Parts: sequence; C-alpha cells; structure tokens
Amino acid sequence: MLRLKQLLYRTKQGAHHWYEELKRILLSFDFKVSVADEATFYKVDGNNFLVIAAATDDFTIATNSRSLSTKTKADLNRHFELVNLGDINWLLGVSVTCNFENKTISLGQQAYVEQILARFGLTDARPDVTPMESGADYLFDSPSISPTLLTPAEKTTYCEMIGSLMYCATMTRTDIAYAVSMLSQFLEAPRTTHMKAVKSYFLLSTWYETSQTCFGRQYFHRWIFGR
Repeated sequence: MLRLKQLLYRTKQGAHHWYEELKRILLSFDFKVSVADEATFYKVDGNNFLVIAAATDDFTIATNSRSLSTKTKADLNRHFELVNLGDINWLLGVSVTCNFENKTISLGQQAYVEQILARFGLTDARPDVTPMESGADYLFDSPSISPTLLTPAEKTTYCEMIGSLMYCATMTRTDIAYAVSMLSQFLEAPRTTHMKAVKSYFLLSTWYETSQTCFGRQYFHRWIFGR
C-alpha cells in the first residue's frame, strides 16, 4: 500500500481537497458561502457586491463594481495562477450576451443544439414548430401508444436523447420542459411511439435553434460579468 503525498486531479478526494482550500481562501477575504449553492461565494462591501460561482477551477464573477472585481482577482492571484478571460460570453455550453444599453441578459444554446442534432443524425431533418400534440397521451395503456418495445440499442439512444433535451429544458428551453419530463417517465420500457415523440422535440430545437432566453430590465442591475 502506498500513501499519496499529493492529491490527484479528477479524483473525488482531489475535488474535495480543492473545494476546501478554495473555501478557506475566500473566507479569509470575507466572502460567505451561499446557502443555496455551496460552490457559490458572495461578498458585500457597502453598496458594492461580488459573487463568485465556482465550477471546479473555472470561476464566473458577477459584480456591480469593477474595482472590487479587480481587487478580488489580485487577491486570488496571490494563491492561484489565474487566467483572466474578460467579460463573459460563454459558460457551460451556454452563450451569454449582456446588453447594458437595453439592460438585458440573453442565454442561448445554439452550439449545443447543433452538436446533439449531429450526434443523433438529425441535422438534415425537417424542423417542427409545436412542442407537443394537443391531447397527446403517452401512457402505456393509451390506444395511441404502439405495443412495440424499442430494442436495447434504441432504448440506450432514447435515454441519451432525453438526457440531452433535459439540459436544454433546464437551461434555456423551458417551453419543452413539461414534454421532456413526461417522456422521461418511460425510460425503462420505451415504445416506438415514445421515440417518435422525442425526435419531434429535437426537430423543435432545430426550429428554435437560434432562440435565446432573455431576462428583461426589471431583473437587471448594472452587473459586470467576467471569468
């Protein structure tokens, strides 16, 4: 048996150790840990605030003070070697567009949609425009459901397609959230009807491929987003 003197990257122990070290350093800078998400840290300094959302070693900063952001980066740089990527425009596969004049923030997943369409061979398929047929019933005892079960390979593809759509539904495409949630109930024994339905939501994603979720000015303060 050997004893590690340094934790390895991409291990559970390594991730835990990294988080504890990051937390210790940020707390020393008077940051607090968010109750809603322990990977989110915040600091309030008078009328100024700064929020750091950490995804392992990738930090996203939201603040209303450029000087506070600069100081925080300098403080962190004394402990870690930072790479300043500037104002944010991309995060976890989501494009981020800040329009300070109109006071809006827009989130989009065009690249992700293109990627999953290509993955499942639907790039050239005809787009669809409706998220769900009126009165659609996907329960097993419904007369509109085919009795034919998917093959094991088709079942795996079905589960992967549902997972891919869920990421869209929770990030920028709330309009398909209900339909995807309903179809996810049949992962154990999906029928050909369910596969046809899930493909239609991929085609709907094609139709709205360039659409973005926009947060309006009533929710917008002059924040500065960066990484």
